[in-house]
Amino acid sequence: SLMKGKLTVKQLCTIAMLIALTAVLSCIAGNLRIGNAVKFSVSFVSVYVSGALFGPVWGGFVGAAADVISHFANPVGAYLWQLTLIELVYGALYGVFFWRSRRKKIKTPALSVLLCVLIQLLINVFLKTYILKDLGFMGDLSFAACILTRLLSCLFMAALQFVTVYVIEKRYIDKFYELSR
Repeated sequence: SLMKGKLTVKQLCTIAMLIALTAVLSCIAGNLRIGNAVKFSVSFVSVYVSGALFGPVWGGFVGAAADVISHFANPVGAYLWQLTLIELVYGALYGVFFWRSRRKKIKTPALSVLLCVLIQLLINVFLKTYILKDLGFMGDLSFAACILTRLLSCLFMAALQFVTVYVIEKRYIDKFYELSR
């Protein structure tokens, strides 16, 4: 069982399929745009599902593995290990928040909103902006100006994540859980 640290073949296959799905979503729909200001991706869905089903370790693994695979399958610029680390943190946070809440039968819209906004603010607005600025991708802008340029996109992603996570939590996660066991 998962609690003893051993995965079944079915669970390993589910994790492998979630990695593949995340990589495909990253390549196909990884950088959708609304105008020039809002960039978003739907690849978080399968990372969230892996974290919710299998916990923070496997959620982080799915995020990181899919990032590496999608980069080398469809390279856009240089490989940046820092961004893989961010994907690992995303998956781990989904696991920490949603695996625990699912196990404790906590399903409230307010919690989902809070967690989606928290993940976007901590990771996308602050950590990812800091890394991109540090690597020179944000030009000569101050850190505060960099945050402001990314804020609209992050707020849109937080809303998209909330709606998606809420629907999956409400209607599908228990079914996915049963299928993965």
